[in-house]
Amino acid sequence: LNVDTNAIKALIYLIKQYLKGSMHENADLRVKALEKLYSLLKERNKEIIFLIERQENTQILSEIMLSLLNGSRDPDHRVKVLCGACLGEIGAIDPAYFMTNISLANRNNNTSTN
Repeated sequence: LNVDTNAIKALIYLIKQYLKGSMHENADLRVKALEKLYSLLKERNKEIIFLIERQENTQILSEIMLSLLNGSRDPDHRVKVLCGACLGEIGAIDPAYFMTNISLANRNNNTSTN
């Protein structure tokens, strides 16, 4: 798979925008952002797999997973369902890889707040 660096940067930018929207205080806006994220993950699945396999963009993958896992606890049922659908589109990620990145992200967040 030949993936353009600018295309990957644009993909990451879109993902970040949709993740930001998925945390909005208005449930309807969270749903809209997650619907767009789901469509993006579905349409650009090969590029998402490329990101996961290359393991070069670990920060964005950790952000995606943490946001979706947190969203699965949302009081709005629509948000929960969409978070599950997005997780399904991403597929399986080695838990050891994911947990390492969560630990690093948490450590970075803790040091930046002190």
